[in-house]
Formats: sequence, structure tokens, C-alpha cells
Amino acid sequence: MMLRLGLLPFLVVAAVLANDPQQIDQPNKSEEMMEFQKRLMTSVEATNDNLKRLARLFYEQMVNTRKLAEEQQKNFNSTNQRLAEIAQLSNDQHKQVAEELRNLRNHANETNQKFINLEKLVDNRHNESLENVKHVGQKLDKSAALAMHHYQLFDFIIRYPVNCNLARSASLTQLSNGKKYLFLTTGGTWTQVREKCAKKGLQMITLKNMNDHNLVWQKIKELLGESYYWVSARNTGNSGQMDYRWQDGSKLELNSDLWKDNANKAHECVEMKYGSNNGKLSGETCNYSGSKSVCELPSECY
Repeated sequence: MMLRLGLLPFLVVAAVLANDPQQIDQPNKSEEMMEFQKRLMTSVEATNDNLKRLARLFYEQMVNTRKLAEEQQKNFNSTNQRLAEIAQLSNDQHKQVAEELRNLRNHANETNQKFINLEKLVDNRHNESLENVKHVGQKLDKSAALAMHHYQLFDFIIRYPVNCNLARSASLTQLSNGKKYLFLTTGGTWTQVREKCAKKGLQMITLKNMNDHNLVWQKIKELLGESYYWVSARNTGNSGQMDYRWQDGSKLELNSDLWKDNANKAHECVEMKYGSNNGKLSGETCNYSGSKSVCELPSECY
């Protein structure tokens, strides 16, 4: 009812001018006026039907987006298992996998651009109906953000193909927790260090408890000396949210004892801090190139 009343003044003038401008000056022609009113109501109903179809289109796109997110979550374990079996990929094959991932990112960006274009289309509608359409658009944006978050999390925790023979050939150091590590003497950005570990068949270090942390930090001081060291944890949250995840997808809780006091949690990547922090964790910009790291043997290779 509100939609019809909002469009009525505009449609009255438009229909009169389009069909018979003389009707404004001839209010006594009751039969013609009734016929005009019928045509007007038909036009209003058609406009209302168009808006309903637009709302249904938005709803169907929201449902499809949610289904995509659910399918990505269901297929995650099988996808990770498939990647683990590709141990003998050549360099050209690895580049092809990286290209496929870039295409997925581009597809996600194109999808987001479509939502933006739809919002611009809605902005051209009548002012009074705009608020209702924007409400639908906001729900779609939330669904798109959720789907993008699932994709980013999937893209982060996906690992390079495991090559246990290559990994075991590295100069690994076994600590009393039973795990084997490689202490890198060179550093770089977070991504560069991740690739250095991957080229040796290893993965960036993941610290699940203080016992592992203390053992690794003590060995770091013995072999390399105190410095900054990247760990595999990274913030996968959207829009300022803090959702730190380890390489295997498990959550690094914000209240974990692994964080140093007053740790900076505003950056995307995480490193171990030297000095009075005793190697405890704090956030750091991922492009910082002054940090080293420790690689560890994947669990599949023990």
C-alpha cells in the first residue's frame, strides 16, 4: 500500500501527459476518467510486480551464495586430501595450481562487483522504495562477506603439496616434544618465509601450547640468537574482525597464553618477539622483511 501511494502522484502525471494531456482540463468526463484510473492501477500493479520479481531475484542470489559457502565448507576436507596426494608435481604444474587459485580470487571479486552494480541499479529507483531494496541488498552483502570469508580461510589454510621424502632430507632438529624442526638462518616477509619452508617440503611453525613454544624458543636462542621469528598464524577476519588461524585452520584464541602482554593484534600476520617478551607472540605487518622463521615437519611425514 505504501509503495502504491508513493508512486501514485508520479504515475498520474506521467499517464495523463502520455495518453491524453487534455484530461487535466476536462475533469467532468467521468467515463474517460474511470478508464484512465483503470489504466493507472494496471500500471501500478505492473510496477509492483516488477519490484517483487527484483526482490525474488535478490533472494535467489542470496540462497545461491549461502549454498556456495556450505558446499565450500563440505568439500574442504576432500580438497585438502586431494592436494596432499599431489606430491610429485613439477614446477610448471605448481604454477598451474597457483593460476587456478588466482582465477578463484578473480571470480570472487567479479561476484562482489556484481553486487555493487546491483546496488547502483537499485539507487536509480524511486526514493520511497529505495529503503526497502537497500535492506535486501544489505542482507546480500552480509551473505557475500560470509562467502568471501570462507574462501579466504580456505585459501589461507590450503597447503603446498606434501613431499615427505624431500622434507625428511632437510637438516631437521628433533626436540623433546617429539617434533622435528628446521631453523632458518635467513628471513623475509611472511609469504617469502612460507615459500622457503614449502620448497623444502616443510611448513611454517605452528605452536599449539606453551610447552612447544618454550622448547622452540630455547633452541632458537642456542642456534640463532634472539630475533623476530614468523609463525604460521594469520588473521583471516573481515572488516576489522580478529580471527587468527594456524596453518591447519585451528583457531589461535585471543586470550591464549602464547600472546605477550599488550600484544599488537591489529596486524594480519604474527611473529615471536625477542627480549623481555621471551619469544611470545604479537601481530606484525605481513610485508615486514626483518623476521626469520622455523619450519616444521608436516604431521603426515612422521
